[in-house]
Amino acid sequence: MLNYMAAGLPVVAFCGAAEPVVDGVSGILVKSSDCKGFAQAVVSLLKKPDLARKMGQEGMRIVERFYTWDEISGDIERIYYRLIGCN
Repeated sequence: MLNYMAAGLPVVAFCGAAEPVVDGVSGILVKSSDCKGFAQAVVSLLKKPDLARKMGQEGMRIVERFYTWDEISGDIERIYYRLIGCN
């Protein structure tokens, strides 16, 4: 999901699996297992390219602000240390 946001694309995702997506701002969140709602959200973005573009730009800003290399590499380092038992 982050790779699409970083590319400036709007995201349609199921709730719970989409922490970085802000509903109605950087994409559209749909209730889990609501396949019809998911399809409707995709179609709505296809019909509203200006809104899709705006959501994509906002998603890019979110990634640039909260997912810097230092932040991500620090997260990976903490996970490795936890896995090998060195807190």
